[in-house]
Amino acid sequence: MIGAIIGDAAGVFAAESKENIKDLGKALEGSHITGNTVVSLAAAKGLKHGFGNTRKTGVKVGKYFKELVEKYPDMGYEDKFTDWVSDYKGELPPAPYNTVTPDAAVRASSAAWVYNSLEYVNYYTGIVTHVTHKSSEASKAAVAVTSAIFLSRQGIDKKDIKAYLEHHCGIKLAGALDSTGPEQDKQGGDGADESGYAPIAAAVNAFLAATDFTDAIDRAVAAGLSTKDPEKELPAIAMAAGAIAESYYPVPSDLKEKALALLDDDLKAVLDSYETFLKKIRKDREKKFDLLFDCRPFFDKRGKTEWYAPKPVGDEKPFPYPKYGSEVQYLEEIALDKDFADYGYEDTLKHFGIEISAQSIDEHIDIANAYVLRSMLTAIIRHERFVDGTIAEAIRTGTISRILAQLAVKIRPGMF
Repeated sequence: MIGAIIGDAAGVFAAESKENIKDLGKALEGSHITGNTVVSLAAAKGLKHGFGNTRKTGVKVGKYFKELVEKYPDMGYEDKFTDWVSDYKGELPPAPYNTVTPDAAVRASSAAWVYNSLEYVNYYTGIVTHVTHKSSEASKAAVAVTSAIFLSRQGIDKKDIKAYLEHHCGIKLAGALDSTGPEQDKQGGDGADESGYAPIAAAVNAFLAATDFTDAIDRAVAAGLSTKDPEKELPAIAMAAGAIAESYYPVPSDLKEKALALLDDDLKAVLDSYETFLKKIRKDREKKFDLLFDCRPFFDKRGKTEWYAPKPVGDEKPFPYPKYGSEVQYLEEIALDKDFADYGYEDTLKHFGIEISAQSIDEHIDIANAYVLRSMLTAIIRHERFVDGTIAEAIRTGTISRILAQLAVKIRPGMF
Protein backbone atom coordinates (compact mmCIF):
# COMPACT_ATOMS: atom_id res chain seq x y z
CA MET A 1 0.00 0.00 0.00
CA ILE A 2 2.83 2.44 0.78
CA GLY A 3 4.10 2.26 -2.81
CA ALA A 4 0.68 3.31 -4.06
CA ILE A 5 0.55 6.23 -1.62
CA ILE A 6 3.99 7.42 -2.71
CA GLY A 7 2.94 7.22 -6.35
CA ASP A 8 -0.28 9.15 -5.68
CA ALA A 9 1.51 12.03 -3.94
CA ALA A 10 4.32 12.09 -6.51
CA GLY A 11 1.75 12.27 -9.30
CA VAL A 12 0.00 15.20 -7.61
CA PHE A 13 3.29 17.10 -7.27
CA ALA A 14 4.24 16.56 -10.92
CA ALA A 15 0.75 17.41 -12.18
CA GLU A 16 0.71 20.67 -10.24
CA SER A 17 4.29 21.66 -11.12
CA LYS A 18 3.92 20.35 -14.70
CA GLU A 19 7.45 18.99 -14.74
CA ASN A 20 9.42 15.85 -14.00
CA ILE A 21 10.41 15.17 -10.41
CA LYS A 22 14.08 15.81 -9.67
CA ASP A 23 14.03 14.70 -6.03
CA LEU A 24 11.24 12.32 -5.02
CA GLY A 25 11.80 12.84 -1.30
CA LYS A 26 11.43 16.62 -1.57
CA ALA A 27 8.45 16.21 -3.88
CA LEU A 28 6.65 14.17 -1.22
CA GLU A 29 7.36 16.83 1.39
CA GLY A 30 5.63 19.42 -0.77
CA SER A 31 2.71 17.29 -1.91
CA HIS A 32 -0.50 15.66 -0.70
CA ILE A 33 -2.60 12.57 -1.41
CA THR A 34 -5.74 12.38 -3.54
CA GLY A 35 -9.02 10.58 -3.09
CA ASN A 36 -7.44 7.53 -4.71
CA THR A 37 -5.43 6.90 -1.55
CA VAL A 38 -8.51 7.38 0.62
CA VAL A 39 -10.59 4.98 -1.46
CA SER A 40 -7.75 2.44 -1.66
CA LEU A 41 -7.51 2.43 2.13
CA ALA A 42 -11.30 1.97 2.29
CA ALA A 43 -11.02 -1.00 -0.08
CA ALA A 44 -8.25 -2.52 2.05
CA LYS A 45 -10.44 -2.14 5.13
CA GLY A 46 -13.35 -3.79 3.32
CA LEU A 47 -11.19 -6.68 2.13
CA LYS A 48 -9.97 -7.19 5.69
CA HIS A 49 -13.44 -7.22 7.26
CA GLY A 50 -14.94 -9.34 4.47
CA PHE A 51 -12.00 -11.75 4.23
CA GLY A 52 -13.02 -15.06 2.66
CA ASN A 53 -16.66 -14.06 2.15
CA THR A 54 -17.57 -12.69 -1.27
CA ARG A 55 -20.90 -11.06 -0.40
CA LYS A 56 -19.62 -9.62 2.86
CA THR A 57 -16.58 -8.18 1.09
CA GLY A 58 -18.73 -6.28 -1.42
CA VAL A 59 -20.95 -4.90 1.34
CA LYS A 60 -18.01 -3.89 3.55
CA VAL A 61 -16.09 -2.28 0.69
CA GLY A 62 -19.14 -0.20 -0.20
CA LYS A 63 -19.68 0.75 3.44
CA TYR A 64 -16.11 1.98 3.91
CA PHE A 65 -16.13 3.80 0.58
CA LYS A 66 -19.06 5.81 1.89
CA GLU A 67 -17.63 6.34 5.38
CA LEU A 68 -14.18 7.54 4.32
CA VAL A 69 -15.33 9.63 1.36
CA GLU A 70 -17.83 11.46 3.57
CA LYS A 71 -15.06 11.98 6.13
CA TYR A 72 -12.65 13.28 3.47
CA PRO A 73 -14.98 14.97 0.97
CA ASP A 74 -12.67 17.35 -0.89
CA MET A 75 -10.09 14.99 -2.32
CA GLY A 76 -10.71 15.23 -6.06
CA TYR A 77 -13.00 12.25 -6.55
CA GLU A 78 -14.60 11.73 -9.96
CA ASP A 79 -18.11 13.21 -10.21
CA LYS A 80 -19.90 9.91 -10.77
CA PHE A 81 -18.24 8.45 -7.70
CA THR A 82 -19.36 11.30 -5.45
CA ASP A 83 -22.87 10.97 -6.92
CA TRP A 84 -22.75 7.25 -6.09
CA VAL A 85 -21.76 8.03 -2.50
CA SER A 86 -24.61 10.55 -2.26
CA ASP A 87 -27.07 7.88 -3.43
CA TYR A 88 -25.88 5.48 -0.69
CA LYS A 89 -28.88 5.62 1.66
CA GLY A 90 -29.47 2.10 2.98
CA GLU A 91 -27.42 -0.85 4.17
CA LEU A 92 -26.38 -2.00 0.71
CA PRO A 93 -24.33 -0.04 -1.84
CA PRO A 94 -26.19 1.63 -4.75
CA ALA A 95 -25.99 0.14 -8.24
CA PRO A 96 -22.61 0.54 -9.96
CA TYR A 97 -22.25 3.05 -12.77
CA ASN A 98 -20.67 2.76 -16.20
CA THR A 99 -17.55 4.82 -16.73
CA VAL A 100 -13.94 4.36 -17.79
CA THR A 101 -11.36 6.08 -15.57
CA PRO A 102 -8.05 4.88 -14.13
CA ASP A 103 -9.32 5.59 -10.59
CA ALA A 104 -11.22 2.29 -10.44
CA ALA A 105 -8.11 0.36 -11.44
CA VAL A 106 -5.90 1.54 -8.59
CA ARG A 107 -8.19 1.14 -5.60
CA ALA A 108 -8.16 -2.68 -5.42
CA SER A 109 -4.38 -3.14 -5.17
CA SER A 110 -4.60 -4.55 -1.62
CA ALA A 111 -6.43 -7.63 -2.98
CA ALA A 112 -3.09 -8.74 -4.45
CA TRP A 113 -1.66 -8.99 -0.93
CA VAL A 114 -4.71 -10.21 1.00
CA TYR A 115 -5.11 -13.33 -1.19
CA ASN A 116 -2.37 -15.71 -2.17
CA SER A 117 -3.52 -17.32 -5.42
CA LEU A 118 -3.98 -15.58 -8.74
CA GLU A 119 -7.57 -16.79 -9.10
CA TYR A 120 -8.59 -15.40 -5.71
CA VAL A 121 -6.73 -12.14 -6.35
CA ASN A 122 -8.54 -11.66 -9.66
CA TYR A 123 -11.90 -12.68 -8.19
CA TYR A 124 -11.77 -10.27 -5.25
CA THR A 125 -10.37 -7.52 -7.46
CA GLY A 126 -13.56 -7.88 -9.47
CA ILE A 127 -15.70 -7.70 -6.32
CA VAL A 128 -14.03 -4.45 -5.22
CA THR A 129 -14.31 -2.94 -8.70
CA HIS A 130 -17.92 -3.98 -9.27
CA VAL A 131 -19.07 -2.19 -6.13
CA THR A 132 -18.89 1.06 -8.09
CA HIS A 133 -18.08 0.18 -11.71
CA LYS A 134 -19.98 -2.15 -14.03
CA SER A 135 -17.68 -1.49 -17.00
CA SER A 136 -15.80 -4.59 -18.17
CA GLU A 137 -12.86 -2.34 -19.02
CA ALA A 138 -12.73 -1.11 -15.42
CA SER A 139 -12.50 -4.69 -14.20
CA LYS A 140 -9.91 -5.61 -16.81
CA ALA A 141 -7.68 -2.69 -15.87
CA ALA A 142 -7.99 -3.37 -12.14
CA VAL A 143 -7.15 -7.05 -12.67
CA ALA A 144 -4.11 -6.00 -14.71
CA VAL A 145 -2.80 -3.98 -11.76
CA THR A 146 -3.45 -6.63 -9.10
CA SER A 147 -2.21 -9.48 -11.33
CA ALA A 148 1.04 -7.57 -11.90
CA ILE A 149 1.44 -7.05 -8.15
CA PHE A 150 0.69 -10.66 -7.30
CA LEU A 151 2.93 -12.17 -9.99
CA SER A 152 5.68 -9.74 -9.07
CA ARG A 153 5.65 -10.67 -5.39
CA GLN A 154 5.75 -14.34 -6.42
CA GLY A 155 9.11 -13.71 -8.07
CA ILE A 156 7.88 -13.98 -11.67
CA ASP A 157 10.21 -12.41 -14.26
CA LYS A 158 9.08 -9.16 -15.86
CA LYS A 159 8.93 -10.67 -19.33
CA ASP A 160 6.47 -13.29 -18.07
CA ILE A 161 4.42 -10.67 -16.21
CA LYS A 162 4.22 -8.66 -19.44
CA ALA A 163 3.19 -11.72 -21.46
CA TYR A 164 0.51 -12.64 -18.89
CA LEU A 165 -1.02 -9.16 -18.85
CA GLU A 166 -1.10 -8.93 -22.63
CA HIS A 167 -2.62 -12.38 -23.04
CA HIS A 168 -5.05 -12.54 -20.11
CA CYS A 169 -5.93 -8.87 -19.57
CA GLY A 170 -5.83 -7.72 -23.19
CA ILE A 171 -3.72 -4.67 -22.39
CA LYS A 172 -1.24 -3.76 -25.10
CA LEU A 173 2.14 -2.84 -23.71
CA ALA A 174 5.02 -1.07 -25.38
CA GLY A 175 8.46 -2.65 -25.65
CA ALA A 176 9.21 -1.29 -22.20
CA LEU A 177 11.73 -3.98 -21.31
CA ASP A 178 14.13 -2.50 -23.88
CA SER A 179 13.66 1.19 -23.06
CA THR A 180 16.41 3.15 -21.39
CA GLY A 181 14.77 6.33 -20.12
CA PRO A 182 11.49 7.85 -18.96
CA GLU A 183 10.85 9.54 -22.31
CA GLN A 184 10.50 6.14 -24.00
CA ASP A 185 7.70 5.13 -21.65
CA LYS A 186 5.20 7.75 -22.74
CA GLN A 187 1.95 6.02 -23.54
CA GLY A 188 0.41 7.00 -26.82
CA GLY A 189 0.59 6.36 -30.53
CA ASP A 190 1.78 2.84 -31.32
CA GLY A 191 2.09 1.92 -27.65
CA ALA A 192 -1.43 2.96 -26.68
CA ASP A 193 -3.88 0.52 -25.20
CA GLU A 194 -6.89 0.33 -27.51
CA SER A 195 -9.28 -0.56 -24.70
CA GLY A 196 -9.33 3.03 -23.48
CA TYR A 197 -7.15 2.19 -20.50
CA ALA A 198 -3.92 3.74 -21.71
CA PRO A 199 -3.16 5.17 -18.22
CA ILE A 200 -2.88 1.67 -16.74
CA ALA A 201 -0.79 0.44 -19.66
CA ALA A 202 1.49 3.44 -19.07
CA ALA A 203 1.85 2.53 -15.39
CA VAL A 204 2.71 -1.08 -16.22
CA ASN A 205 5.20 0.05 -18.85
CA ALA A 206 6.87 2.30 -16.27
CA PHE A 207 7.27 -0.65 -13.92
CA LEU A 208 8.51 -3.00 -16.64
CA ALA A 209 11.22 -0.59 -17.75
CA ALA A 210 12.29 0.49 -14.25
CA THR A 211 15.54 -0.44 -12.54
CA ASP A 212 14.33 0.29 -8.99
CA PHE A 213 11.31 1.67 -7.13
CA THR A 214 12.17 5.34 -7.59
CA ASP A 215 12.84 4.82 -11.29
CA ALA A 216 9.36 3.32 -11.71
CA ILE A 217 7.81 6.46 -10.21
CA ASP A 218 9.99 8.71 -12.40
CA ARG A 219 8.96 6.84 -15.53
CA ALA A 220 5.29 6.90 -14.57
CA VAL A 221 5.47 10.67 -14.00
CA ALA A 222 7.09 11.16 -17.42
CA ALA A 223 4.32 9.10 -19.00
CA GLY A 224 1.61 10.99 -17.13
CA LEU A 225 2.93 14.39 -18.12
CA SER A 226 2.46 13.44 -21.77
CA THR A 227 -1.25 12.65 -21.41
CA LYS A 228 -4.01 15.01 -22.50
CA ASP A 229 -5.12 15.65 -18.92
CA PRO A 230 -2.14 15.20 -16.54
CA GLU A 231 -3.94 16.70 -13.56
CA LYS A 232 -6.60 14.00 -13.79
CA GLU A 233 -4.59 10.99 -14.97
CA LEU A 234 -1.04 11.47 -13.69
CA PRO A 235 -1.66 10.65 -9.99
CA ALA A 236 -3.44 7.41 -10.93
CA ILE A 237 -0.67 6.40 -13.35
CA ALA A 238 2.05 7.02 -10.76
CA MET A 239 -0.05 5.34 -8.05
CA ALA A 240 -0.51 2.16 -10.09
CA ALA A 241 3.18 2.08 -10.97
CA GLY A 242 4.12 2.56 -7.32
CA ALA A 243 1.75 -0.18 -6.19
CA ILE A 244 3.29 -2.66 -8.64
CA ALA A 245 6.89 -1.58 -8.08
CA GLU A 246 6.54 -2.03 -4.30
CA SER A 247 5.99 -5.75 -4.84
CA TYR A 248 9.16 -6.08 -6.92
CA TYR A 249 11.65 -3.61 -5.44
CA PRO A 250 12.47 -2.43 -1.90
CA VAL A 251 10.91 0.93 -1.06
CA PRO A 252 13.47 3.36 0.42
CA SER A 253 12.75 3.89 4.13
CA ASP A 254 12.92 7.70 3.87
CA LEU A 255 10.21 7.66 1.20
CA LYS A 256 8.03 5.47 3.42
CA GLU A 257 8.35 7.94 6.30
CA LYS A 258 7.50 10.91 4.11
CA ALA A 259 4.51 9.15 2.62
CA LEU A 260 3.17 8.23 6.06
CA ALA A 261 3.51 11.88 7.07
CA LEU A 262 0.89 12.72 4.42
CA LEU A 263 -1.75 10.69 6.28
CA ASP A 264 -3.63 11.98 9.29
CA ASP A 265 -4.03 9.82 12.40
CA ASP A 266 -7.30 8.26 11.25
CA LEU A 267 -5.96 7.20 7.86
CA LYS A 268 -2.78 5.92 9.53
CA ALA A 269 -4.98 3.84 11.82
CA VAL A 270 -6.71 2.27 8.80
CA LEU A 271 -3.33 1.50 7.22
CA ASP A 272 -1.92 0.11 10.49
CA SER A 273 -4.95 -2.14 10.96
CA TYR A 274 -4.63 -3.46 7.41
CA GLU A 275 -0.89 -4.13 7.83
CA THR A 276 -1.47 -5.91 11.15
CA PHE A 277 -4.07 -8.09 9.43
CA LEU A 278 -1.62 -8.89 6.63
CA LYS A 279 1.05 -9.91 9.12
CA LYS A 280 -1.37 -12.30 10.78
CA ILE A 281 -2.50 -14.06 7.61
CA ARG A 282 1.09 -14.22 6.34
CA LYS A 283 2.12 -15.89 9.58
CA ASP A 284 -0.70 -18.41 9.14
CA ARG A 285 0.47 -19.14 5.61
CA GLU A 286 4.05 -19.58 6.74
CA LYS A 287 2.92 -22.19 9.28
CA LYS A 288 1.19 -24.16 6.52
CA PHE A 289 4.32 -24.08 4.40
CA ASP A 290 6.52 -25.09 7.33
CA LEU A 291 4.32 -28.14 7.95
CA LEU A 292 4.56 -29.03 4.28
CA PHE A 293 8.35 -28.85 4.37
CA ASP A 294 8.34 -30.96 7.54
CA CYS A 295 7.04 -33.76 5.31
CA ARG A 296 10.08 -33.62 3.02
CA PRO A 297 11.96 -36.54 4.64
CA PHE A 298 9.07 -38.84 3.73
CA PHE A 299 9.05 -37.76 0.08
CA ASP A 300 12.85 -37.75 -0.10
CA LYS A 301 12.81 -41.50 0.68
CA ARG A 302 10.83 -42.08 -2.54
CA GLY A 303 9.10 -45.02 -0.94
CA LYS A 304 6.79 -47.43 -2.71
CA THR A 305 3.08 -46.89 -2.04
CA GLU A 306 1.01 -49.78 -0.74
CA TRP A 307 -2.11 -50.59 -2.77
CA TYR A 308 -5.33 -51.91 -1.31
CA ALA A 309 -7.47 -54.34 -3.33
CA PRO A 310 -11.08 -54.51 -2.07
CA LYS A 311 -12.70 -57.93 -2.01
CA PRO A 312 -14.86 -58.81 -5.03
CA VAL A 313 -18.59 -58.30 -4.63
CA GLY A 314 -20.34 -60.92 -6.70
CA ASP A 315 -19.02 -60.72 -10.23
CA GLU A 316 -17.67 -57.22 -9.67
CA LYS A 317 -13.96 -56.79 -9.01
CA PRO A 318 -13.31 -53.31 -7.58
CA PHE A 319 -10.16 -51.58 -8.76
CA PRO A 320 -7.30 -51.40 -6.25
CA TYR A 321 -6.39 -47.99 -4.88
CA PRO A 322 -3.30 -46.56 -3.18
CA LYS A 323 -3.16 -46.30 0.62
CA TYR A 324 -1.61 -42.96 1.44
CA GLY A 325 -0.39 -41.88 4.85
CA SER A 326 -0.57 -38.61 6.76
CA GLU A 327 2.21 -36.96 4.74
CA VAL A 328 0.33 -37.39 1.47
CA GLN A 329 -2.92 -36.38 3.11
CA TYR A 330 -1.33 -33.12 4.24
CA LEU A 331 0.22 -32.61 0.81
CA GLU A 332 -3.24 -32.98 -0.72
CA GLU A 333 -4.68 -30.57 1.81
CA ILE A 334 -2.06 -27.86 1.30
CA ALA A 335 -1.88 -28.28 -2.48
CA LEU A 336 -5.60 -27.59 -2.75
CA ASP A 337 -5.64 -24.81 -0.14
CA LYS A 338 -6.59 -21.33 -1.38
CA ASP A 339 -3.30 -19.99 0.00
CA PHE A 340 -1.23 -22.42 -2.06
CA ALA A 341 -3.13 -23.95 -4.96
CA ASP A 342 -3.05 -22.61 -8.49
CA TYR A 343 -6.58 -23.41 -9.63
CA GLY A 344 -5.63 -22.25 -13.11
CA TYR A 345 -2.65 -24.61 -13.20
CA GLU A 346 -3.40 -25.79 -16.73
CA ASP A 347 -3.11 -22.25 -18.12
CA THR A 348 -0.09 -21.49 -15.95
CA LEU A 349 1.86 -24.53 -17.06
CA LYS A 350 0.89 -23.99 -20.69
CA HIS A 351 2.01 -20.36 -20.44
CA PHE A 352 5.46 -21.55 -19.38
CA GLY A 353 5.61 -24.25 -22.06
CA ILE A 354 4.98 -27.16 -19.69
CA GLU A 355 2.67 -30.05 -20.53
CA ILE A 356 0.66 -31.80 -17.83
CA SER A 357 2.72 -34.96 -18.02
CA ALA A 358 5.25 -36.49 -15.68
CA GLN A 359 8.05 -36.12 -18.23
CA SER A 360 7.39 -32.44 -19.00
CA ILE A 361 7.03 -31.50 -15.33
CA ASP A 362 10.26 -33.34 -14.45
CA GLU A 363 12.13 -31.52 -17.22
CA HIS A 364 11.13 -28.09 -15.92
CA ILE A 365 11.40 -28.43 -12.12
CA ASP A 366 14.94 -27.09 -11.80
CA ILE A 367 14.22 -23.93 -13.83
CA ALA A 368 10.69 -23.22 -12.58
CA ASN A 369 9.85 -20.22 -10.39
CA ALA A 370 8.00 -20.67 -7.09
CA TYR A 371 4.55 -20.07 -8.54
CA VAL A 372 5.06 -22.62 -11.32
CA LEU A 373 6.27 -25.12 -8.73
CA ARG A 374 3.01 -24.55 -6.86
CA SER A 375 1.17 -25.15 -10.13
CA MET A 376 3.04 -28.41 -10.66
CA LEU A 377 2.05 -29.71 -7.22
CA THR A 378 -1.55 -28.67 -7.80
CA ALA A 379 -1.55 -30.53 -11.13
CA ILE A 380 -0.18 -33.73 -9.58
CA ILE A 381 -2.68 -33.68 -6.72
CA ARG A 382 -5.67 -32.80 -8.91
CA HIS A 383 -4.88 -35.54 -11.40
CA GLU A 384 -5.11 -38.20 -8.70
CA ARG A 385 -8.87 -37.73 -9.14
CA PHE A 386 -8.61 -39.06 -12.69
CA VAL A 387 -5.82 -41.61 -12.36
CA ASP A 388 -5.30 -43.45 -9.05
CA GLY A 389 -1.62 -43.59 -8.27
CA THR A 390 -0.57 -40.28 -9.84
CA ILE A 391 0.79 -39.15 -6.48
CA ALA A 392 2.34 -42.56 -5.81
CA GLU A 393 4.27 -42.41 -9.08
CA ALA A 394 5.41 -38.82 -8.38
CA ILE A 395 6.71 -40.01 -5.00
CA ARG A 396 8.50 -43.02 -6.49
CA THR A 397 10.25 -41.01 -9.21
CA GLY A 398 11.26 -38.25 -6.81
CA THR A 399 9.19 -35.59 -8.58
CA ILE A 400 7.51 -34.37 -5.39
CA SER A 401 10.82 -34.45 -3.51
CA ARG A 402 12.47 -32.28 -6.19
CA ILE A 403 9.57 -29.82 -6.31
CA LEU A 404 9.66 -29.36 -2.53
CA ALA A 405 13.44 -28.94 -2.61
CA GLN A 406 13.16 -26.19 -5.24
CA LEU A 407 10.32 -24.51 -3.36
CA ALA A 408 12.42 -24.39 -0.22
CA VAL A 409 15.11 -22.51 -2.16
CA LYS A 410 12.90 -20.18 -4.18
CA ILE A 411 10.22 -19.20 -1.69
CA ARG A 412 10.72 -15.79 -0.06
CA PRO A 413 8.67 -13.81 2.51
CA GLY A 414 6.90 -11.66 -0.08
CA MET A 415 5.31 -14.75 -1.56
CA PHE A 416 3.14 -15.19 1.52
